[in-house]
Amino acid sequence: MKKRLIFLISAVALFLSAASCAIEEPEMPLRHLDFDITVTSDMGGTRAVKTGWEAGDNIYMIFDDFLCENKESDKAYYLTLTYNGSKWEGTFSDPALEQYLLGRSEGLLAASYIPFYKPQFFYNTTFGVDYAGDPPCTYFLRCSNVPYTVSGSRLSATLNLSIDTFVHFYLGNMPDADSGRYTFVCGKVMASHFGPANNYGEGPTWGSSNTMYGADIPGMPYKGGLSFSGRLHYQFNGHPADYEIKIIDNRGTKTTDDDYVYTLKKNATLSYGSAVELPPLSDPAWVVNKPISELFSEWGLEGSLISYKSNERDYEWYIDQGSTGPCSGVNCGPASTTMACKWSDSSFSRTTEDARNEIYLNGGWWYTNNINNYLTTYGIPHFQQGYPSNSRITDEIDHGNIVLLCLDMYYITYGNESGKRVNKFYNTAGTGWGHFLLVKGYVQTSTKLYFEVYDPYSMGRTYSDGTPMGKNRYYDASDILTSAGIWWANMIVIQPK
Repeated sequence: MKKRLIFLISAVALFLSAASCAIEEPEMPLRHLDFDITVTSDMGGTRAVKTGWEAGDNIYMIFDDFLCENKESDKAYYLTLTYNGSKWEGTFSDPALEQYLLGRSEGLLAASYIPFYKPQFFYNTTFGVDYAGDPPCTYFLRCSNVPYTVSGSRLSATLNLSIDTFVHFYLGNMPDADSGRYTFVCGKVMASHFGPANNYGEGPTWGSSNTMYGADIPGMPYKGGLSFSGRLHYQFNGHPADYEIKIIDNRGTKTTDDDYVYTLKKNATLSYGSAVELPPLSDPAWVVNKPISELFSEWGLEGSLISYKSNERDYEWYIDQGSTGPCSGVNCGPASTTMACKWSDSSFSRTTEDARNEIYLNGGWWYTNNINNYLTTYGIPHFQQGYPSNSRITDEIDHGNIVLLCLDMYYITYGNESGKRVNKFYNTAGTGWGHFLLVKGYVQTSTKLYFEVYDPYSMGRTYSDGTPMGKNRYYDASDILTSAGIWWANMIVIQPK
């Protein structure tokens, strides 16, 4: 019995000694890949003012079916190539991908260069490698189904990155380039950004996600300026075309009321990969549209803006009675009525001269019954009602209509200061100065209500920008109410046809 016990103890000790030796045996070191990667591109540079790769540039690579065979939740397998200023260095998202490649001799890969953005990738069961968050709408370079080889510990491939259909625009000398205020708009250029990677049996591919032509493209800060990139419509690739480019400065707010819009028109021949350097925003080539609140202040409207409503059309319909023939001096009635018809019906083609030839051919004032009859004859929807208060007019403007008034202009305040657009801009010697005009909008400020009018009595007078003085003139609403009450306390409401 004693011998048996000693034998059992010896056997247990031998087993534990063997187990201890197995646990302490060192693991074989993991092998690592070296990289022999050649990177080329079919564009002269990688940004609008760039002529080569820069330190910190990243290229993302996916391989074979590995992204689909290893469906660990929320995990993506890819290789990041980073340019250090002289060569490309690789970092794997997970060691498993590197060990997988060491066991291969060849295969297919896809690669994408994505500027201005370092994506956080994850695995998506629908797409494969997907990214978190919203990438910026900018260009990217990519290639798909690229052969690679592994010899020993060396991964070799040639990446011929394609620019696809992108074109670039660069706006330099922008001290506030990092503010996020500026976007680019061009009807021939589409906003786009890279999309998820996938593998549908034909090899790995990086996708793209497009918006629409003319959509806003945010500016990407680069070297003290902004880079804008988008897809050029195929019809204009390599062909001369007229381009209208807008740079929108949102002034750091979400509302569009205080936007500055810079517009540049130019004829150019662009091709995929073209890079255009835009003139600075201070250049006179840009036409600047200031926010309406700032314009109102410059034009002489008092107080701060509270609300503004204008029933404008996207086509020209203002008429200067001064260019309407021999009876131009008394053609406010025919001119205002013709403007009303054009506003209501964009296809209305009759002129002020046609109206004059139809009623009082040889001259003379038109009266309100002449206007009502003419509108009825040509099928323009309208009605007449009393004008006891200014709320009657603002209500009609709010309902999308405009109003035709007959006033004694003697009671409208005169003010013809250079550059200002408030008050009457012509002299009226005395009472009884009957006149027709249209009210198409209103401006409510902290101190006053103004009506936005189309007054036909420009008689060839214009502002410095060539706009007729009667077009979008701002009259004190209290003056108009007083004048109408003395002359004709009614209004003709014009409705869209």
